[in-house]
Amino acid sequence: MFDMLNRAEHLQDEGLDPALKTRIALAELAGQDRDHWSGLGLSERVAELVELRERLDAELLRLLGRWDRSRAWELDGSLSAPAWLSHHTATSQREARRLLKTAGVADRHDDIGHALADGAVTSGHVEAIARVTSVSGHHLILTGSDNARRCAGAAHSPK
Repeated sequence: MFDMLNRAEHLQDEGLDPALKTRIALAELAGQDRDHWSGLGLSERVAELVELRERLDAELLRLLGRWDRSRAWELDGSLSAPAWLSHHTATSQREARRLLKTAGVADRHDDIGHALADGAVTSGHVEAIARVTSVSGHHLILTGSDNARRCAGAAHSPK
């Protein structure tokens, strides 16, 4: 644990871009020899990585919302955000549309965006809210992270 803290402090002191730090940390994770880890150790790492993936998904949604709103995808001649994403990343058009729709909810509703950033709601919750808004044919007016959580819970409920 102490070794991990030292590495984290070293990366922070370097003034490196957070995305670069993440790439470095992922390379270290991928290089770990887990052959002799206990079941408990493996379980703890699985839980940690799921949590980290959620935080990364949340940040991606927040960035995508701002990126799409600013229409940055037009700069290289792309005709749409989904087209840009599928051309420049390993993302299908369908997945790109889903991501952008979800990102749009977080971007249009500050409370949801803040709740997503704080971890009060998950990217899955926001995706559920995005599905509800498309099913109902109108945008919900949401305020407060509690309302976002309630709406997300309703979206996950069986119909």
